[in-house]
Amino acid sequence: MTDLMRRLRHPLVAALLFFAVAYAIFLGNPNFPREDDEGLYIAIAKSMASENEWFKPTWFGALAFYKPPLLYWAMRVSFIPFGETLLGGRVPSLLFTLLILFLVYRLGASLKDPKTGLLALFLAGTCVSSGRFARSGMLDAAWSLCLFAAMVEIAKLHKGDEKASWLVAGAALGGALLVKGPVAVPIVLAFIFFAGLFRGGWRPFFSRWSLAFAGTALGVGAIWPLSMWAKGEWETWWTFFIIRENFGKFHDLYYPLSNLYGYFLVHFLPWSFLFLASLGLLLWKKAWKEAEFSYPLAMMAAIFLVFTLPETRLVHYSFPALPAGALLVAAAYSRWKETPVMKGACLLTAIVLGIIGLSFIPAWMIFGNTFLFMALGLLSLAAAVQVLHPDALSSPWTGRLFLPLALAARKLPPNALFRSAVFFGCVILLLSVFSGLWPFPFITPEGKEAIHQKGTHIVRISPFQYSLEAEQRLPQLQSREDVIAVLAKGERVLINEEYLKEMKVPKKLYREIASWPILKRRIRNADLKTAYKAADSLPLAERMIVLEGISQPGER
Repeated sequence: MTDLMRRLRHPLVAALLFFAVAYAIFLGNPNFPREDDEGLYIAIAKSMASENEWFKPTWFGALAFYKPPLLYWAMRVSFIPFGETLLGGRVPSLLFTLLILFLVYRLGASLKDPKTGLLALFLAGTCVSSGRFARSGMLDAAWSLCLFAAMVEIAKLHKGDEKASWLVAGAALGGALLVKGPVAVPIVLAFIFFAGLFRGGWRPFFSRWSLAFAGTALGVGAIWPLSMWAKGEWETWWTFFIIRENFGKFHDLYYPLSNLYGYFLVHFLPWSFLFLASLGLLLWKKAWKEAEFSYPLAMMAAIFLVFTLPETRLVHYSFPALPAGALLVAAAYSRWKETPVMKGACLLTAIVLGIIGLSFIPAWMIFGNTFLFMALGLLSLAAAVQVLHPDALSSPWTGRLFLPLALAARKLPPNALFRSAVFFGCVILLLSVFSGLWPFPFITPEGKEAIHQKGTHIVRISPFQYSLEAEQRLPQLQSREDVIAVLAKGERVLINEEYLKEMKVPKKLYREIASWPILKRRIRNADLKTAYKAADSLPLAERMIVLEGISQPGER
């Protein structure tokens, strides 16, 4: 027992247990948050499980070569203990995220020291998007893990652990191919290019074991395309997955570069200013050749370069760069925390954390739950004060305001940013608690029963998630004419209140079968003011409505 307690007190084990608890609270909550693509992936995994199929993904009977099958395999394994539920679909993402944090620690400790590794772990774990993707059945956590693991192993080559690193890196790259597809290859090759550029040569990356790396990656990654060839689905797979889902991104919908670069700063909140300061300092001081900076910088450069090329640059494409960003900030802060630039970044970070803390005051007025929001506000403000100085909570006035937190801070290493990240980690834990108290149901039992009927269609919003709830494909409608045509057949339409008003569908064409409140798609300042004054969350809601057609349209 004593040995067990000693192991649990190891900083790495304690940190991983902390984030496991923070991410896992109300993990299977069906109301909040819900990512629409999550409904697609979980439905595919359930379909593959029911058909005992491992390689050919289907979505309600239709071939669905949107993504390779590794995530679906993980979900199928998770379904065994947790059932074919949202919880079962989300547990793999939680585990993948914890493995990412473990690798962040290991690489940080290897490149600099364990303290830097632990700081990088907490920075990565407390970024807002880490919690988001750890708690949803999306592929981002699995994709980031495989990609990051491949680059971490390649980074070890300068230390001479050649044989093992090449084989593990090849397996990880093969895993990345089985999560997202061929885009993993140019990212890893770009990482090798930038790492050699920053480190002064590519010689360590080329040997007989590099052939083993390529062979392992190819062997693992080829499992899926070879299975499609064996099943006679090669042509469909090639057209759907390679041409449409991969090369199609080069001429698909255009998204500006701000989607890629700007949203990385959103992913990295609340530490975004520290990242900008760290990047500026290492460039100014020409420190990019040092291992603690060169490898994280090469990882980020590879990801951003490859995803800059296509026309489609979705906001989550930059998420895999987050672990490298955390390593870069941890190393830069450890070296340059006394510089005016880093102190200025800490001040701006304190302002961001302070704004977050103060925002919980109107949230308390709107949603109630006094103790929860008081704790959230105090923890955020404590994180804001703490980031300025290791002993910031020990002054007379802050010590009185944050007495329990000041006492807790003394048990932590005397690192201002680390202590701040721990406090903000507690904020993430309590936000997970709040997710279970979310007042707006994604769907009610009556709504689920209403859309379960065949012939139900949905207007624009969350088609994959509602199809998962309906256990059938809900065809998506885009226009007023489409809605009227479906109602004319006596079929059902799932629509939110905003779209119903916008489309001006004549009331004589339908009757309401079921409705329930959901969070508004667009919340305006007037809605927030009304909710605050009324001390009620209802002004933030609109109705989700199931309509059933009752007559032929007269005039359109």
